[in-house]
Amino acid sequence: MKRPIKVLCSQIHTPEADISGAKLLLDTLSEHGISYIFAVPGREAESILFNESPNLHIVLTAIELTAGFAAYAYAIISHKTQVVFSTLGPGAANLANAIYSAYADRVAIVFITAQVEREKCYYNHTHQCMDAVKMYEPISKFAYEIGDVTEIRDVIENAFEITQKEPKGPAIISIPIDVIKQRISYKISPSKLAIKKINQSNLDIDSIDKVVSVLQNAKQPLVYVGNQVIRSGCVELIRRLCENYNLPMVSAYDAKGVLPTNHELNYFACTSYAQGILGINADEIIFSPVDCVIAFGYDWKDDVFPDKHFSYGIEKILIGFSSVMPEKIRSQFLDIPGNLEENLITLLHKLDKQNLSFRKPYNITLLKEAIKKKQANLEAPQGLINIISVINAINETSALLISDVGTFRHYAVLFSNTEKPNFFLTSAGSSSFGTGLPLGLGTCLACRNHETKIIVLTGDGGFNSIIGDLRTLKNLDLSIVIIVLNNNKNGLINIYQQKGHGQTYSPSVNHAEASFVKIAEGYNCKAFKVDSNEELKNSIKKAFEIGGPVVIEVPIYYPEEDIERLTCSADLA
Repeated sequence: MKRPIKVLCSQIHTPEADISGAKLLLDTLSEHGISYIFAVPGREAESILFNESPNLHIVLTAIELTAGFAAYAYAIISHKTQVVFSTLGPGAANLANAIYSAYADRVAIVFITAQVEREKCYYNHTHQCMDAVKMYEPISKFAYEIGDVTEIRDVIENAFEITQKEPKGPAIISIPIDVIKQRISYKISPSKLAIKKINQSNLDIDSIDKVVSVLQNAKQPLVYVGNQVIRSGCVELIRRLCENYNLPMVSAYDAKGVLPTNHELNYFACTSYAQGILGINADEIIFSPVDCVIAFGYDWKDDVFPDKHFSYGIEKILIGFSSVMPEKIRSQFLDIPGNLEENLITLLHKLDKQNLSFRKPYNITLLKEAIKKKQANLEAPQGLINIISVINAINETSALLISDVGTFRHYAVLFSNTEKPNFFLTSAGSSSFGTGLPLGLGTCLACRNHETKIIVLTGDGGFNSIIGDLRTLKNLDLSIVIIVLNNNKNGLINIYQQKGHGQTYSPSVNHAEASFVKIAEGYNCKAFKVDSNEELKNSIKKAFEIGGPVVIEVPIYYPEEDIERLTCSADLA
């Protein structure tokens, strides 16, 4: 976006000063429904205390990555745009991971970063003066540096609106310290602003009629769902479509829960690790009998590809209800543009008028038996716990499961029971290491008035990279169970090195032994180390009874045959 013309403070004619830019900023955020600002403040503290608006709470994190991913989780759970604030310079630079992840994963967040005073603003020359707008334009939907206090309200309004348009994503606002301090005469009703309704209607009746015709002639259709189904509020519509017309469904792994795991029409959550873990080609079993894939919210980031997954077996007609497909991929689909919810309602209305009769969904017994067999094999060397045992123990709690990035995540995708949307959270598009604890923080705050049990599953490497925010969880007294899978190495990197070189290089994989129990206790958190399945189950139960943040350290074992197959797999991404 074009930058505003810089205006020096001495050149601005201001009427009688009533409020500061800081108060105007925070009041405007409050009017848009913001309760928490996830933040790491800095030198701009001379201009803003964050107590200028009584309805807002600041969540002080140890690092900007935690602030970003806490807001990410809160935005997903609440379906509302959330806000992150960082200091200037290095603080703004540290937001990169979270901004990219919000962009890749389609999450609505407004990132606000401080900037040096306008008269000192010479990008990349002045101390801590980074051009955040230019840096983040490629990975944001809106990037703007405020030039005067009078712009604050309109820029915030614009950012909130843009973040909610599909595909959702982040907005970046840079605000100079002297603008935060600047005063303005501004009188506003205490009632909330009426936020403009986003009109995305682009209904194409002819295209939907073509979909009805394809379904009338299809012998074995399959529904594919991506995360857009959840974030667009279309879960019940998809359930109605599948159940009314006996259509089996597969999902991206960040769309688990659109149908409950054990629903007879929920066939699979796709992951490129499935064959390595299960020992059979799940994709071939799932996609081979299908002559029509009708994809809702299909996203290239899902790690599901037309030239691979959709090419198994018989020739297929591909139908796409999506807002985020690259043009090259879109050309392979009968593309249905417009608002997903409106399109689904129209499709269901038209289908209801037809006398459609689909045969009983095809048989995937071989896949179900492989999953069941794997879930029953809990063997592990003495003192270690099989990853399947960990997932089974979590399933017994009916908790909302948050997974960090690592080999374990794909076991969670395949074996965790997810009964509702957003009861399995992970960073799918960017797959950023170390996000488990921050996602847990945001989820806890979003669910604070509910009795939702929350478990974070993380590896020792990912947990170690963000461990300082145990202090944040403790400070907020948030009830959360953090299961740390400890094998003293980055296991996923180990697999990739073996895959590419037939060997590993220890300094780039292995960690020195550490006691995560002692580290957690150093932050005044309760912690346990377990060495048996029964002890793990008892510790999880006890952790929820204790309340607050509790760390459970698990010496983890991955079956050797799985690692061997994963090392030989051509599908890993």
